[in-house]
Amino acid sequence: MYYAIDKTPAVQLSAFDKQSNKNLKSVLNNNLSIFFNKMAFSTEYSLIFALMLSLLTFSGMQIFKPWFAVSQLNVIFGGYLGSLLFTFLLTVVGNFENLVYGKSYQMKIVPEVALCLILTFIASASIHRVCATTSILFSLVYLYFINRHSQRIYAAPTVTVTAQSGKKKK
Repeated sequence: MYYAIDKTPAVQLSAFDKQSNKNLKSVLNNNLSIFFNKMAFSTEYSLIFALMLSLLTFSGMQIFKPWFAVSQLNVIFGGYLGSLLFTFLLTVVGNFENLVYGKSYQMKIVPEVALCLILTFIASASIHRVCATTSILFSLVYLYFINRHSQRIYAAPTVTVTAQSGKKKK
């Protein structure tokens, strides 16, 4: 028996209530997993949204260029904004390629990621030299986690096969 704070007996759940609670939890879990597996935007809207965010980030970095040179912390923050620009540019390029080449197209390191990294480096170097360096470092960390996340979601499961030897044990 469960008791409330004032030591009076609390209402116990009947077997029907317990079963309906289990059913409700399973329905919520199934619906939430369906909800979280869907994309937030379609590819077209994601392309436009990421393009707008990259333009806003770049223009904000250029407008506040003198502020970034005031202290070391501001310079590092400028590098962080550069890495956000890298993420937005990577999203723009990836969504554009999905629209042009189809959903099964995968981004590669050499043309797409390198282009976005060079553009980010140029944009951050126009602010400050250290902004460019920290931007590259933050961008590589972002790239690692983006790759890890995409491998977790999109990678095909691997099956390990163990080979048996020809000898029999007695």
